[in-house]
Amino acid sequence: MKKRRESDLVRQRVSARRSLNLAQSPRPYCHEKTGASLKRAFGRTILPAPVSLSFFDEAYDPFATFLKKLSAAASTGRVLIDMQPVKSVKTAALLVLYATIERLQSTCQDKLIIKTTCCSSKEVSMVFRTYGIWNLTSESRTRPAAGFPNSLSICTMSNEAHRRKDQTELRKVLKYTQKAILQSDMDEGGLLAYNAITESISNVWQHAYDDSFFSTPVPDAHKNWWIIVQHVGDQFFIAVYDMGAGIPATISKKPWAAAIIESISAIFDVKVISSPDAKSIKAAIDYGKSRFKLDNRGKGLTEAKDFVQRNPEGSLLIYSGLGHYEYKTQGDDESLETLSSPFLGTLIQWNLMLEKKDEAENHD
Repeated sequence: MKKRRESDLVRQRVSARRSLNLAQSPRPYCHEKTGASLKRAFGRTILPAPVSLSFFDEAYDPFATFLKKLSAAASTGRVLIDMQPVKSVKTAALLVLYATIERLQSTCQDKLIIKTTCCSSKEVSMVFRTYGIWNLTSESRTRPAAGFPNSLSICTMSNEAHRRKDQTELRKVLKYTQKAILQSDMDEGGLLAYNAITESISNVWQHAYDDSFFSTPVPDAHKNWWIIVQHVGDQFFIAVYDMGAGIPATISKKPWAAAIIESISAIFDVKVISSPDAKSIKAAIDYGKSRFKLDNRGKGLTEAKDFVQRNPEGSLLIYSGLGHYEYKTQGDDESLETLSSPFLGTLIQWNLMLEKKDEAENHD
């Protein structure tokens, strides 16, 4: 047996003292501690996901911070997103996360730049399976197989496909959308859905990635936009997202913008005067029906609003820059808000409640 030295006894006493102090005054673990470095495993930076993947209300800041950390971590190497903390997922936030991962894969030229851990929530796991997150991260084989039936994965539309007039992804979205809406009592719903989605995408193609809004032109490989559709029960959601210049930036160069924004400032509460980006979004919507309109362009957001106005419980959400716009058919209510941090690109989301035709007839 090896003879113990005096130094061994000293180390033992120090270790025992530290253990006793820690037991008496435990230090809480906090991965968000200022200045704390992220942990690493298997050559990857571990990034904990927020409890709620959402940018509605109080969830906006944690989710926005998470996306910034994800991009920063990916710029220095591969990343492992810890999905264990996630308890809930919103459709639009999932779309933005998907787009962010796909953009990082393209920017870093590494399809394996982002990996994830398994989700602790079965429902969250089903959402990830259904909408293609694990297919995107090449983890589909090692993840639970269950997903929501009769659903469509997130669709990516590229600039290259648009130039080739390849509308395969768009047709899938429109077919799914029209099938859901035409089964409801929403008159002309299928046509309105087609107009709203195609006009929104047309606006992306014309404006979102215009080189004049960027100090360095956006590479063609990064000029993408993403669509997600979800029909569960009587609830239906559509969201279109791009990572372009954003509505406030693109509308600022329009000769008619100043007059419409001025009229909006006169109508809305004084407290939104500090929200120029939100007013810019509303101006873009109002332009389609205003006396300032001189051509047949810029109908996209007007069509988007027309779509939800035909639904008694519909809403339209738009995020861009520092602006958040929301319209609800109930009460014909519009609200403009200022975000705490800039939203990259533009997200347009329609929320509808669809009632089946036979059920609507029974209520009459």
